[in-house]
Amino acid sequence: MFKKFLERILNAKTEHELWEIEKEIDRAFNEEKLSGKDNELLYKTINQLYCYEQRKLTKEARL
Repeated sequence: MFKKFLERILNAKTEHELWEIEKEIDRAFNEEKLSGKDNELLYKTINQLYCYEQRKLTKEARL
């Protein structure tokens, strides 16, 4: 499941896609399908690709 989420994060093209992935990550974590460590790593990855202050994908993520 971790790899599937990671692939989706890396291939996301829109903010909406990332928001949907975040909701699914939260759901999987709450249902104990993801460990705390995996949950944290996925969110760190999203944070590296996504600039929350500007609320848009970083330039590098769009390429």
